[in-house]
Amino acid sequence: SVGQEQPASHALTAAQEDGANSRFAFHIYVSLLWFAFSAQWTTLLSVIIPDQVANIVGPEAANKEGLSGSVLGAGAIVALFVAPLAGALSDRARSASGRRRPFLIAGVLGSCFGLLILAPFGRGGSLLLYRLAFLNLTFWWNWMAGAYAGLIPDVVPERDQSLASAWINIMTAMGAGLGNFLVAVLYAPDHPMTVFAAFVALSLACLGLTLKHVKEPPSDGAEDTFAVRRFLRSFVVSPRAHPNFYWVLVTRFFVNMGVWSISALLLFYAQDVIGL
Repeated sequence: SVGQEQPASHALTAAQEDGANSRFAFHIYVSLLWFAFSAQWTTLLSVIIPDQVANIVGPEAANKEGLSGSVLGAGAIVALFVAPLAGALSDRARSASGRRRPFLIAGVLGSCFGLLILAPFGRGGSLLLYRLAFLNLTFWWNWMAGAYAGLIPDVVPERDQSLASAWINIMTAMGAGLGNFLVAVLYAPDHPMTVFAAFVALSLACLGLTLKHVKEPPSDGAEDTFAVRRFLRSFVVSPRAHPNFYWVLVTRFFVNMGVWSISALLLFYAQDVIGL
C-alpha cells in the first residue's frame, strides 16, 4: 500500500505546484499592461516631454520649465476626466469577450499611434501642435487605464485581490526601471523614434499576452438605460458613507504633486546647473 500512496502524494504535490505556478503566471498576465504603461509613462513625463519642449523653444529659453509644466498640467486635466469616464463606461459596456477588453485594445492602439505622432517634433516646431499631440496621447493612456482599473475585480477572486494589487505595484516599479533603461540606451534629443518604437512594441506584446491569458466573463451591459444626469450623479461618492475613499484621494494628490513637480525639474537641473 505504501507503493500506491507514494505516487498519489507526488501527484498531489505536483498539482499544488502547478496551481501555484498558474496562479503566479495569472497575476503576471493581469498586471502586464501596467508594466508597459509604466515604462513609457514614467519616462515620458519626467524626461522626454520636458526635453522635447526644451528643444522646441530652445535650450536657452528661460521659460522652458514653465512651458514644460503647462504641457504636463494640461495632460493631467485630461486624465482627471477621461480615466473615470472610461472606467464608468466600461462598467456599462456589453461584450461577449468582456467589458474591459474593447477599451484596453482601443487605448493601447491609440496610445501607440499617439506616441508616433510625438516623434517628429524638434527644434523650432509648433508648441501648440505639440500640446495637442500630447493631449491626444494622454487621452488614450487614460482611456485604457480607466477601464483597466476595473479588470482586477472582474477577473480576480476577492481573496486574491490584495495580492493582485501588490503585483500591480511590483510591475509598475519594474516597468519604470525598464523604461528608464530604454531611454538611457535608445533616446537622443531630436531623435526619439527609436525609443518610441520600443515602447510601441512593448505595449503591443503586453496587450497580446493579456488578451490571450486573461479571460473576462461575458458582460450583458448595464441593466438600466443610459441617462446623462443619473450617470453624472454616479461619480458623487458620499464622504460620510465612504470616508476612506477621500483619504486615498488626498494621499494620491500629495504623492503625485511631490513626484511630478520635481522630476521634470531634475532634468533641467542636471542639464543647466550640473552641465550633463
